Amino acid sequence: MKNCFEEHHFLNEYAQQFMHAYPDSPKISLVWASCLGHDFANKPFHADADYLEFFKRNRAELDNSFLFFMGDHGLRFGKITETSIGQLDINNPMMIVSVPRRLRSDATLMANLNTNSHQLLSSFDVHATLVDILDSFNDTTKPDFSETTPKKELKGSSFLRPLPMGDRNCKTLPIPFQYCICRVEKENV
Repeated sequence: MKNCFEEHHFLNEYAQQFMHAYPDSPKISLVWASCLGHDFANKPFHADADYLEFFKRNRAELDNSFLFFMGDHGLRFGKITETSIGQLDINNPMMIVSVPRRLRSDATLMANLNTNSHQLLSSFDVHATLVDILDSFNDTTKPDFSETTPKKELKGSSFLRPLPMGDRNCKTLPIPFQYCICRVEKENV
């Protein structure tokens, strides 16, 4: 007999239980709902209402959280990959970032996020941002988002802060050629 629930229902329930556990303790979680839209471009849309309800139900917890809602890659097969947007989507997944409500009035932070959303970002930048969150929010002082990411042995830059000056492209960032989405003129030799 086929189950009337889908994988994302169980994942959302598990994430909700985790968020409510240990209410006074900071937490970090990665919920990987790859089954929802892995094989078909239009399949994720049927779960919009489920995710809307999940976000509404957990608003209090999410209002005090950094939330990264993202994919690891776009569709890798099917008719959409034959289009120019489909070619970009293959290695350039969507990402939505929500910051804690108390930080949404920080004009510098919000300006950084807005500016950086128009820049080429890599998984190394996501990693640097997560490290920045873990390092910057471990005490009661508020970080100064006008400063660049504190230098560590990281390949990326936190997108909560100003990105380093200079071109951001696959040549200047540590992005392997096979994942490059830069539109450069190529000439057959």
